[in-house]
Amino acid sequence: MSIRVTLTWSEYHLAVYCGALRILESAKMKAKDHKVERGDPVDNDVQAAAAEMAAGKALNQYWGAGVNTFRQPDIGRNIEVRRTPYPNGKLRVAPKDRDDRPFVLVRGTVPDFEVVGWIYGRDAKQECWKGNPHNDGDVYLVPQEALQAFDDAALSAHPCQPNSCNNK
Repeated sequence: MSIRVTLTWSEYHLAVYCGALRILESAKMKAKDHKVERGDPVDNDVQAAAAEMAAGKALNQYWGAGVNTFRQPDIGRNIEVRRTPYPNGKLRVAPKDRDDRPFVLVRGTVPDFEVVGWIYGRDAKQECWKGNPHNDGDVYLVPQEALQAFDDAALSAHPCQPNSCNNK
C-alpha cells in the first residue's frame, strides 16, 4: 500500500529553492550530470527535491534539503529516495550505491506524490534488473511489485521509521 502525499505551496517553494541551489552548485563544481530523467534539468532537480520532501513527510523523517551532500542519505539517518514520474516507473539503484541503506521509490510530480515502497540496496542489485536505459552506464531497475510495501503492520518495525535499530 503506497502513501499519498500532497505538498503545500510553501513546501513546493522550498523544493524549488533546493533544486535551484543543487543546479548552481553542480555547475560551480563542474559536476557530471547524472540525470535519471530526460528533459529540463531544472525541473528534474526541483522534482527530486520535492520527492525527497514528500518521502520525509510520509515517513516522519527529517529532510535536510541537502546540497552537495552526495554520499549522505536523502532523509532521516539512512534513507535514499528515488523518484519516477511514470505510473509503472522503476526504482533506480546504481552499482556504487550503499548496500546497507533502504531505497524508497516516490512516484509523481509536484505537488502530488505516492511513496510506493522500499528495498535495501543489496537486495536491489540483482542481475535480472540490470539495465542501461540511457546508454550512460548500468543501473539496477527494480520493478514496483518487488518493493516492500508500507502497510500498517510493517510500519512500526520498518527500517525507514524513526527509532529503528537499523538507523545506522
